[in-house]
Amino acid sequence: MFRPSGLFKSVPCPRVSTCGLQNCLFSHQAAVVLEQSTVIPTSTSISTSSSSSTSISSSSKVARNERSPTPPPPPKRRRIDEAHHIKSTEAPSNPIIKSILKKPTPSPSSLSSPPPHPPSSSPSQQPPSSSLDSEAGRYIKLKTTDKKTGTITKTRIERAGPSFSSSSALRSSGPSSTTTTQSLRNLHTSSSSKTTQPSDPDATKLLLDFGKPKPGPPREPERLVPRTVPRSPTSFENRHNILVQLHKEFIRLDPDSQKTVLGKQRMIKLANDEEAASALKDVNTYKVVMRNRIFALGKMTPADFKKEVEAKEKERRKNELPDGNEELITGLTPEAEVTALGGYVASMLSQKASDYVVLPPSDEEIKKTREGLEAADGREECDRCKTRFQVLKEQDQGTKSWVTGGSCTHHYGRFVVENGRKTWGCCATAPGENPGCVEHTNHVFMVKSPIRLASVWQFVDTPSAPILSPSSETPPPPDKNIEKAICMDCEMAFTTKGFEVIRLTATRFPTYEPIVDILVQPYGEILDLNTRFSGVTQEQFDTALPYSSSSLPNKDDPKILLRASSPLEARDILFTHIDSSTIIIGHSLDNDLKCMRIIHPRVVDTALLYRHRAPGMRFSLKHLVRVHLGRYIQSNENAEGHDSMEDANEAGNLVRKKIQNDVKVGKIGKDGIWAGDVMYTFRNAGENSGNNNKQDGVVPAAAAAKQEARIAAAQVN
Repeated sequence: MFRPSGLFKSVPCPRVSTCGLQNCLFSHQAAVVLEQSTVIPTSTSISTSSSSSTSISSSSKVARNERSPTPPPPPKRRRIDEAHHIKSTEAPSNPIIKSILKKPTPSPSSLSSPPPHPPSSSPSQQPPSSSLDSEAGRYIKLKTTDKKTGTITKTRIERAGPSFSSSSALRSSGPSSTTTTQSLRNLHTSSSSKTTQPSDPDATKLLLDFGKPKPGPPREPERLVPRTVPRSPTSFENRHNILVQLHKEFIRLDPDSQKTVLGKQRMIKLANDEEAASALKDVNTYKVVMRNRIFALGKMTPADFKKEVEAKEKERRKNELPDGNEELITGLTPEAEVTALGGYVASMLSQKASDYVVLPPSDEEIKKTREGLEAADGREECDRCKTRFQVLKEQDQGTKSWVTGGSCTHHYGRFVVENGRKTWGCCATAPGENPGCVEHTNHVFMVKSPIRLASVWQFVDTPSAPILSPSSETPPPPDKNIEKAICMDCEMAFTTKGFEVIRLTATRFPTYEPIVDILVQPYGEILDLNTRFSGVTQEQFDTALPYSSSSLPNKDDPKILLRASSPLEARDILFTHIDSSTIIIGHSLDNDLKCMRIIHPRVVDTALLYRHRAPGMRFSLKHLVRVHLGRYIQSNENAEGHDSMEDANEAGNLVRKKIQNDVKVGKIGKDGIWAGDVMYTFRNAGENSGNNNKQDGVVPAAAAAKQEARIAAAQVN
C-alpha cells in the first residue's frame, strides 16, 4: 500500500461546493467557474478512473474560490456516521452527501459517435449535463462523459442545507447569489468557531440596565412550620401542634388580620417567632411555658392583645436603633434656639424652586381658570385609580353621591423595592397583579395648580411685622400673641373642591406648647376624610363644637377639638398668632401653606433641610425621624391615621437636631448667633467704623478693641 498523503493536493476537489470533510485529500484552492445565473453549487462528476478526473480538470478553466479556506483540522478526526446526521432546515456544518454511481456498458454506436463537447468555461453558461431532481431540489444529478473511452458516469448528490424548488433556484440575481456565497462560506466554518456578537439593540439594553439592581428571587411566604433550633425541646409533631394552637389564638384575637395577605403573613410570623424563642430559651420548660401562654391567650381580650403587640413592637424597634434620642439637648436656651433658626430659613429662590407660592395669582388668570372650569363641567380624573368621572353640582338622590363613576378600587400604599423586587407597600403584591386592595365609594381628585386653588379662595401674605420708624426712638410694644417661631402641620381631606384642609395645628417652638389645634369645615362637600392619613374620623368631625375666640386648646384630652366654620376663619385664627417676622417650621410646608392660601417669607422646611440626593425627590417625615431621631411615627396599622400634633413637633425636633450638630462643630455660638455672621459683622464694622457708624454714635466692638490697643501702645512709648 502507498500513502495517499499529498498525492491529490494539486487536484481540485470534485465536491468543492458541498465538501464537508475535515481532512479532504483534494485541493480547495481552485474551482470551476460556472454560470452567474445559477445559484446551485456545481459539483463535478465522481469517476472511478483517474483518466476521467484528469480530463475534467484539464478541460476546465480554473479560478479562485469565493469561499473562505477550510479551517485546520482538529487534533482528532471525527467519525462521520449517517445515524448522527441532523435533518433540519438549517445548513449543518457537515453536509450530507449520497452518491449513486452507474457505469453502463459502452455500446458500439457510442464508441463510434463523436465525443460530447466539453463543458464550457464561459461564466454565462451552465453544463447541460447538470439538472435538478423533482424532489424539491433535494438532489443534484450530474452526468459526465469520458472523451477517450466514451464512458458515461451518472451521479446524484444530496444537497446540503434547506431544499428549494427548481423554479426558485433558476431565478438567481445579485442579492440571491450573495446569499448563496455566504451560505457556502458557512458550510466550511465549524459551529465551534462561530462567535455571536450582540446586536445594537442588545448592546443598548445592556447599557440601560447597567447599574440597576438585579431582581432577586421572590421572597418566600411565611409558613406555619416550626423553625430549626440547635436542640429541639420535643418532637416535630408536638411542636407543630403547639404552633397551630398558638396561631389559632392569634387569629381569634385579631380577626381583621385575615382580610389581607400582609396581615396573614404577620400573624404567621408572630406565631413562629414566639414559638422559636421559647424553644431556644429552655428546652426543659418549653411545654409548660407554651401551655401557659396558650391558656393566657384564651382569656385575653382583643384590646389587651393589641396593647401587648404594640408594646412588643415598640421595644423591638427601640432595641434595633442605635440610640433612642428621647430628649434632645442642644446646650442653648429656648431664646437662643429661636435665634439660631435664622440660619435655616429658606431663601426666596429656594422656595420658588420647591413649588412654594411667592406671588398671588392675578385676577385675569383666575378669571380664565374659572371659565375653563365651567367649560369642563366638573369632569376630573381620579387621583387614586386614574378613572375619569364627573363632579355633580347637586347630590344624586338615588345614590346619595356627589360624583359619578361608582366605587374606586386602588392601592393606598406606595411602591417598595426590596432585593430588586417591586411591590406595593400596602398589600405586598406585585404591580399589575390586582387593581387594588382597598375599595371606596367615591372617586376623588386633587388640585395642585396655584391659579386653580386661588379660584376657590385667594392667596394672601401674612400680616406685616411692626417696623421701627426713623422718627421714633423706641420701638412699639410687641404684641404678646405674636410668636417668634411655631411648628405647623395641616391635615387634608378630599372634597368636591379638591384637596382641602380639615385640621390645623400649630405649637410654640421649642417648648411645643399648643397654640392652635382646630378642625376646619371645608368649602366643598366631603368625599373622603382620608382617615388613614389625616387621623380625623367621621364621628370626631360631626361631634365637634363650633370654635369661639375664647376657646383654648384642650390639653387634657387632645382628641376633643373645636371646629372652624371655614378655611378662611381658620386662617384668620392663625394670623392672630403670627406675622411676617414669625418663623414657621414644618415638613413640606409648601403643601400646608397652599391649603391655607398663605404666602410667608420665613419658613424652615425639614424636607429642604435634609435634602434628597435625587432632584425632585423628598424624604418622608417618617423616614427622617427614624433615621435622625431614632423614633417611629405614623406606624399605626389599624387605619387610625397620622397625628398632626405629633408631626408638627417631630419637625421641630429635626430642626433642633440640626442645631445640636451645628453647636457641636462650632457653627453656632452659645447665644444662638452663627459664627459666620459674627465674623461678617466684625469685618463690616471695622471697615465702616470711620464712616456710617460714627454718624450714628455707635462704636462696634472690633473698632473699640483697635482703639484700646492704640492707646495702650502710646502709653508704653
